[in-house]
Amino acid sequence: MIFSLTACGTAPITPTSTAIPQTPTTEATVTSTAVPNIYLLAYALRDQYGNFEVVLTDKGVQQAVFTNGPTFEMVNGKLVEVASKEVEEHEIFPVYTEEISRDFLGVRINAELIVDKSIESLTKKVSIPETIFTEYIARCFFIAWWENGTEKHVGTPTQDDFKLFMGLWSKAQQSNEKKDWGKVQFSIWANDLDDGDGNIQKEMTVWPMYFGTTPEGVKKIMTVSIDIVDGTKVKNVSVVEQDYGFSLGTNIDKETLYIYFGPSVFLGKECMSVYMISKGLSAIPAWLSRNSSITKFPPEDKALTKLLENGGLWTDYVQ
Repeated sequence: MIFSLTACGTAPITPTSTAIPQTPTTEATVTSTAVPNIYLLAYALRDQYGNFEVVLTDKGVQQAVFTNGPTFEMVNGKLVEVASKEVEEHEIFPVYTEEISRDFLGVRINAELIVDKSIESLTKKVSIPETIFTEYIARCFFIAWWENGTEKHVGTPTQDDFKLFMGLWSKAQQSNEKKDWGKVQFSIWANDLDDGDGNIQKEMTVWPMYFGTTPEGVKKIMTVSIDIVDGTKVKNVSVVEQDYGFSLGTNIDKETLYIYFGPSVFLGKECMSVYMISKGLSAIPAWLSRNSSITKFPPEDKALTKLLENGGLWTDYVQ
C-alpha cells in the first residue's frame, strides 16, 4: 500500500541555511545542521529526472518517485536509488521470423525461427524450409529425451531409436494420457524469463508439444523458438566462447522454450555462412541435454549439419 503525500514536484520554501546542489547526481545531500528534507533533496534532482511525488510506503518509509526516472529513499541523510526487485529479462526483438505448425511422423510440432535485432549488422534473414525445420526440432527433442528421459539410455542412438521415440511421442499426443506423456518427458535446464531473478538456470521436467494441463512439477512446451542472437550483446546466454564468440542459452517463458544461438561473431560476416549456421545449430541438441554441466560450446552433430546445409537452410550472407 502506498499513500501519496503530495502529487507535485514543487519544493517548499528553502531555508537560508540550505544549499541546493547545482549539479544533479544520483545521490543528493543538503548542507545543514537540520535533518535533510526529502522534498529538498528530490527537488535538486528534478532537472535530471523531471517532476516527482513523495509517497509513504506501507512500511512507513518516504520515497521520492520521479515521473521520468527512478525511485529514491532517504538513507543517512542522502537520497539513494531504490533497486528494482525484478529484472526485465525479455530481450528478443525480431527483425525476421518464420513460424511453423506441422506434423512430422505423427507429431504436431510448433516452432519459430527468429533473427534478433542484436545481430542485424551481420544478418537480417535466416530461413529453413518447413519440412527440414520440423525434423530438426524433432531430433533436438529426441536427443534431449535420449540423454535425460525417464528411462536410462546408453550408447549412441540409432535411427530406429529415433523412430521409437517419435512413435511414443505421437501416441502421447493422440491419447493425452499422463502415463504416455511420462514415457516421453525429459529434463532440461532453463532460465524462467518471468521470475524477475535474472539469468538463473533451473532444472525443469518438460512435456514437449503438450497442449493440456500438466501435473505439478512438469512444464509444458507448446512452442520452441530458435533465436539467432549476438551472444556478446544479450544477457540470457550461459556460454560464450571467448575465442570465437559462439554462444548458447536456454530460456522459458510460459509455454515457449527459447533457445538462443549466437554465431561466432568474432569472425565477422563469415559467421553467417550456410555452413557455419548449420554447424552451430547442430550443437543445440547436445546443449539441451547437457547444459547443466557444459562450460564450452558443444561439438557439432555432423548428421544435423548435413540435414540443415543440404536441406535448404539459407542466409543473406554474401561471400
